[in-house]
Amino acid sequence: MHHEQWFAFLGELQSYLLAFTAFVIATYCHPRITTFLASGVLLGASFEAKELSAIYVIPLGSMALYMAIRSSVARRRSPQETKRWLVLLSAAAIGTLIPIALFEFYRWHSLGSTDWLTNWDNHIQFIRTQGTGSASSTFDQLIQGRAATFKERFNIGVGWLIVWGAFSAALTLWSTQDIKVRALTSLLVIAFFVHLGYWIFLSNGWPRYAFNAVLYGCALICMPVLYVRRGELPIPALLSIIAWCALTHASITNYIMGVWLPAVRSTDSATITEAQQQQEVKDFLANYSGVVYAPWWAHVASQEYLGAGHGRFTAITPATLKGEGLLFIDRHLPLPDGNDYIRLSKRCTPLKLFNNRYEIQSCRAEQE
Repeated sequence: MHHEQWFAFLGELQSYLLAFTAFVIATYCHPRITTFLASGVLLGASFEAKELSAIYVIPLGSMALYMAIRSSVARRRSPQETKRWLVLLSAAAIGTLIPIALFEFYRWHSLGSTDWLTNWDNHIQFIRTQGTGSASSTFDQLIQGRAATFKERFNIGVGWLIVWGAFSAALTLWSTQDIKVRALTSLLVIAFFVHLGYWIFLSNGWPRYAFNAVLYGCALICMPVLYVRRGELPIPALLSIIAWCALTHASITNYIMGVWLPAVRSTDSATITEAQQQQEVKDFLANYSGVVYAPWWAHVASQEYLGAGHGRFTAITPATLKGEGLLFIDRHLPLPDGNDYIRLSKRCTPLKLFNNRYEIQSCRAEQE
């Protein structure tokens, strides 16, 4: 990923770790009510870390339904077995709702019922506009665009990740009869393809929405390592890992040499690092006490995290754009095409440019 935005993925990483732990508990612990309740609580916490984690209900629910059907068939359609698995599913659902309900109660208590409903209405509108993409591209254009974005942002081809993840999963499922390992592998496969499918076909294509799919793909690739320690599959597992390292060597090297090192260490005394660029911008803005407009959050993500507090930047809305202030632009990111931004930008003039990337514009107040 791009070094200067690494911290923007902290929510994704937390949601992945929580969901992955939920999968491990559901597969490796004895199937009882407390087990599935704990898995549900972790999934709910994962949702609170990143709402996109709602899709991880699909793999866990699918596994529970499969086990219910399988157990019922194996025991000649035992009503007790079917009822037991329905109870386990209910426990998982209740567990999932617990963190969500607690957080929503806190928001309702803090905002009041009217503002809470208004906040949810605004949030739903945000999900509709930012969480889904447009249908303007053809299928070929969509696939090519997503593949190019994936390669540019994560330094690995999405095709290679799919092929090697599927190969490693098949190798794992073929080589062992351990029901726990097979169940965990199946959960990871479903989570990987559901998440990747959402990003490719349903999302607006933001790279951060694909981040957890990368983590699940890498987890699948590492599954055969389990058998190196246990002596069940040493040669195929080692070959899988060696081949994967060989395929990603160039990407890793390019990332280290082309992205990470230039960001933290300058190769030329006449140039400055990415971190130094960010600090220059921060120091400049620290001397200004007025309004600083942001085209959208990604433009100011780095500065928001570097700043002493939150709320330094102002969204461009009909209620805020009439006053004077500064406009902060990251030239590496696209600009909005909405009427509010166009209305503001017409009265802004360039003020300062940092290393041909970060641009500060001065905006005069709107005339009545």
